[in-house]
Amino acid sequence: MPPLARRLGLSLIALLLTVAIVEADVPRIRVGDRLPDVAGETLNGHEVTLPASAAGTPALLLMGFTYDARTPVEQWSAWCRKTLGAGVACYEMPMLGGMAKLASPFIKSGMRKSTPEALRDHVITVTSKTGDWKDRVGHTDATDDDAFLILIDRGGIVRWVAHGDVSPERTAALQRELAALAAR
Repeated sequence: MPPLARRLGLSLIALLLTVAIVEADVPRIRVGDRLPDVAGETLNGHEVTLPASAAGTPALLLMGFTYDARTPVEQWSAWCRKTLGAGVACYEMPMLGGMAKLASPFIKSGMRKSTPEALRDHVITVTSKTGDWKDRVGHTDATDDDAFLILIDRGGIVRWVAHGDVSPERTAALQRELAALAAR
């Protein structure tokens, strides 16, 4: 191998290792943390960044990292609309990383067609730093198809974190935290 090609190859390997190390340093999100900025686009085409876009209103973020995660995310969203009403903003957040990021225009088009107009500003597709968000919420292969939930208060502080399907235990825990928020 020519010396220049070898140096370029070694430089590329060093760069990839540096990026991998930097990406691995994302801390897990905890109650009491300020929500790191997460930017995306609603199905109506509006650019939003949370927590700023939800300022002044508690918000429940419903993240899904796989196609199959859409089912628990949609179940949580329906529960949120039915149970919580307008006092809490609920955002479905499909996290489109990897190959899904490349297909995001087609994925968004399909979601837009199947989502009622009134709900489109509450579906935020995220295509940037989705791997970081997997680390923040504790995503693993075993939880691949789970919904990941983060409740933030009016100031963007994380108040509750969970993952999984809608269940009596999770909904009760969320409602207790919402009652505590209302009392503050």
